[in-house]
Amino acid sequence: MSQTYTFTKIFSTPVPHSSESDLVTISKIVVPRIQRPYAQGRNGEAETKIRENFLKEIFKSLKNDSPMDMNFIYGAVKENKENDSAEFVMELLDGQQRFTTLYLLHWYLLNKEDKQDDPAYEPIRYALKSFVYETRTTATKFCKSLSVYVCDLDDEKPSEKINKARWYYRSYDKDSTIAGMLVMLDAIDSYYKNNRIANAIDKVDNLQFYVLPLMQFGKSEELYMKMNARGLPLSVFDNFKADFTGAMNKVTSLREEMVLLEGGLEGDMVSHCENISIKLDAKWIDLFWDNTKKKNSDISYMRFFSRFFACRYLIDSNLAPKDMRGTEAAVNIFYTQSEKSKGEYFGFDEYADELEAHPEYFSAIEKILDTLQQHKMLIEESLAPVWDEGKKGNFFVDSSVNFTQTLLTVMGAIEEFILTFNTFDEALYTEWMRVVWNIVENTDIDNLERVATTLRNFGRMIRAIANALDNESEFAISRESMSNITKASSFYEALANCAELPTSDDDNRWARPFKEEMEKAKRITENEAWLEQFMLIEKHPYFKGTTNFYYTEGMSLADFKHRCELISDMFDSKGISAYYRKKHILIRALMSRLSSWKDLSRQYITENSETHKYLKILLISDSRIHEMLASILDSSKTKEEVIVGLNEAAQELVTYTEKETWDLQLAIACNALRKDVRLYNWIVNQPSPVYVHWKNGHIAVAIPGKWFERYFIDSEREKMAPKFIEDFGMQYYEDEDVHASLNDYNTYGRYKGEDAIFYYCYDEKGEYSFNINFSNGHRFRIFVQFPSRVKAKRFLEIAEVGYIDQNDPYCVYMDLDENDNELTYYSAKSYIELKQYVVDAADVAKKTLIKMGVTE
Repeated sequence: MSQTYTFTKIFSTPVPHSSESDLVTISKIVVPRIQRPYAQGRNGEAETKIRENFLKEIFKSLKNDSPMDMNFIYGAVKENKENDSAEFVMELLDGQQRFTTLYLLHWYLLNKEDKQDDPAYEPIRYALKSFVYETRTTATKFCKSLSVYVCDLDDEKPSEKINKARWYYRSYDKDSTIAGMLVMLDAIDSYYKNNRIANAIDKVDNLQFYVLPLMQFGKSEELYMKMNARGLPLSVFDNFKADFTGAMNKVTSLREEMVLLEGGLEGDMVSHCENISIKLDAKWIDLFWDNTKKKNSDISYMRFFSRFFACRYLIDSNLAPKDMRGTEAAVNIFYTQSEKSKGEYFGFDEYADELEAHPEYFSAIEKILDTLQQHKMLIEESLAPVWDEGKKGNFFVDSSVNFTQTLLTVMGAIEEFILTFNTFDEALYTEWMRVVWNIVENTDIDNLERVATTLRNFGRMIRAIANALDNESEFAISRESMSNITKASSFYEALANCAELPTSDDDNRWARPFKEEMEKAKRITENEAWLEQFMLIEKHPYFKGTTNFYYTEGMSLADFKHRCELISDMFDSKGISAYYRKKHILIRALMSRLSSWKDLSRQYITENSETHKYLKILLISDSRIHEMLASILDSSKTKEEVIVGLNEAAQELVTYTEKETWDLQLAIACNALRKDVRLYNWIVNQPSPVYVHWKNGHIAVAIPGKWFERYFIDSEREKMAPKFIEDFGMQYYEDEDVHASLNDYNTYGRYKGEDAIFYYCYDEKGEYSFNINFSNGHRFRIFVQFPSRVKAKRFLEIAEVGYIDQNDPYCVYMDLDENDNELTYYSAKSYIELKQYVVDAADVAKKTLIKMGVTE
């Protein structure tokens, strides 16, 4: 396929038809009706950029009188059987835009340089008349008239001259192809005048291209559709492809390396660049074509490339993972903006930088797309984990899929496998994807830093495996030196050996899910029966790949099966199963292992399976929980016995002996989370998980973002309050504008996490009241409230005890002990002491009010 053609020679130099030896001469080139209109003449930003770049290269070639490679044009060569003599027509499938521009350039130069009647230029006149547009009737008539139109272009723009021609109908104004041609002719005129090239028409044969008759691909109308259903203007992928192929042609090795032409005749050799270009249009488009979503096919094609570059950037960039969150990182274009867009093209600058730094990406893309096509069904099946097999959506080729950071990680892991192995082994790939989904599902991937870290670890892992199996590609070898790798005979043996790889910093350390898969691989290598059991339990709708919290290193397979039988009943797709939610026994037992503020702070509490996986993270991240569950499961034969074990764990309370203030607060909070069933009734009834946090001097459980939706759990005021109500005939003070805490207390056994005030009145109007307040900061306050400042001062003068807070002048406080220290409340054991202070204060208050004449 070394023969080159020009605009005129394609009508005189034979082209291959059905074989290399079957040569035919083209008499006509047709832009078929199925093609989109001419777009290089449009005035959009992207089209203008492509037009300017194309004309710049054309006139550079003409000015220097040097060849310009215009790549391939593809067409279906068909015999025209309407005539008696053999005649062959080529229907353009790709190259329409370039060939139309050549058509316009030749017409312009023929007229501009006054060669219309010169016999030497008859081949140009013949070629002009042999090019036919069939996209619309108006375009057909326009091109037929233009091809024979002779005019003087010295004083006016070509568009102005043509608009005045007798054969130019006003209906032509409404044809986008004709409008685009006129814009292009004016642009050609401008470049011609600026470059001042003498006899430019004699140099047009420098504009050369190759011809590929695509009959050999077995394509027909479907290929036209796939290559040209990209909308009327140049699509986002058209723009990207132009930039991409331009960048590829700058890579010397790709230009010079000759490869067998994909889909060509036997023995056809082309440059690697040309072969990739052909695949872009004639092979890989099959992957992205969807008859139900024709308009989205190009966006899907473009998204593949942006997602590929996002993965590569996250893996190969010199930036630390933590720096991936910044908007200045190129991944912001490749992933964040691309996924949010509706098909916009953000330019090629970032892509160009990556391709300049990594020219091997061209071949990497080729290998990935070839593999996706060759193993389409297998790879598509692997895009959902075994516990979610009903989920559909091929995120490689469908832009409509919600492409989360999790899917970005999975895509990167698949690409790493394809690029790392020298050959694609379907069995190895299936084993790899099992591990990938297990790790991804059980990694908290909530930002691009996590994506980068996880992908880099996947890269290290798969390169070590490929090296151990002696199947490492040149691409993999170029990434990182894998020395001293122990050779292995199986995937799982190689995976198990990854635990021995050194880690030099935080970015390449093995995270827990990776270590878990290496441990599983070790057991599988020892006994293949482990694989069947792992795969069986990994399908569980809650476990989803993890065995961490019910597997113990070194345990027997029989013991593991026993644990699996019992623990699989504890959970279902919704989280903790109904049987183990009774009296919230399982969650309370889990919380019984948490005993420090470090354990409790920001700990989310839920019985449900939800997006953030709070319950699952608690299960798999705490060794004390693992030990407790292991002990209960191993000593139980039935789920009834498991319940007994969990109940015993939840009853392991923290002692209050010799604990004061903070230590006592923490102990009370821990015990509340172990035994308070009514508190859990509130927790599980919330629309989202609640969490433990510090508020107003208290440990509280709260709904994030709602200041009034919390309960203090670090005191036993709920035990003391009813006793004050009973012993003193007090009432609870409710503020309906804030909350009705008495209802909460009656329902959940707790007062809302704010001040709790109790009172009784001395007069019928309720103006004089005696109050106790379980205030923030564990301060226990006793005060008498008055209707005026004057009366409050009078009370203080008579009583000669207490004080008036300047911020609360209507109240006299009597809440200090004999040493003038503030009274505090923690455990119910302090009730007797606090009660005595209340008794004494109430006695003083009553006597004083009698003297004031308020009560008898």
